[in-house]
Parts: sequence; C-alpha cells; structure tokens
Amino acid sequence: MLTHDETAKLRQSLQPKNNTREQAFRNFVRPLITQNFEFIPAYQIRPDSNLHTDLGLDSIDRMELVMLVEQAFHIQLTDREAAVVRTPDDLCRIVCANINAPIPAAPTPSSPKILFNFRKIFSDLLAMREKTY
Repeated sequence: MLTHDETAKLRQSLQPKNNTREQAFRNFVRPLITQNFEFIPAYQIRPDSNLHTDLGLDSIDRMELVMLVEQAFHIQLTDREAAVVRTPDDLCRIVCANINAPIPAAPTPSSPKILFNFRKIFSDLLAMREKTY
C-alpha cells in the first residue's frame, strides 16, 4: 500500500487543469492500482477494465482504492459516488473533477500514522465471528 507521501507524489504528477481522462489514467490511476495491488499486471489495466471481473478486485479492494483517491485529493465521496466506481475510467472522472483540490499536507511526525488494511481487518472480524459460534 502506498504511503501518504507516495500518493501525494502521484497526485503531483498531474498537471493542474486541462487533464484529460487519458492523462489521469496514465499518470495517476494505473500507477495507483499497480502499486497497491501488485497481483495485477499493468498491461491488464485499461480504462474500460471492470475492477471486479477483469482485475479481480473485491468490494473491499474497491473501497480501498476509492479511499486512496479521496486521500490524494483531500475529498470525501458520498456512498453513492463511491458505489458507481466500477472501472479505472470512473476513477479518472473523479480525478479530473477534483484536480484543482488543494494538495493535503503530509501528516506531522507527532500525529500517528494510520494505515488501514481492510482485507486484514475484514478477515480478523470473520475469524472472531467464527470463534464465537
């Protein structure tokens, strides 16, 4: 999983204004997917690839991907907006719409660095549930 600084560097690779979806895909979305989900080869990631059926991402992976975009652009998507993310092009649309959002500051050393691994949290919850039954 990318750190805050790595995500910010990806974010800065985009030119302010006038970004096409193709540029957003090439410079931000594809690297974001390949660096966070190493089991997906870059050549398989196309703008029209379905995140679930073509790339093998489950709903938790999709939520993690949306959260990374939210973190990079310091935005908060509604549940409805996040639910319609099905392809990398959907993420490109969000990126292009929020390209002029201010770049969030990196966390200060005094603040705790919190990274969520939703897959681990979910599997731990399932394991706890199985133990109680």
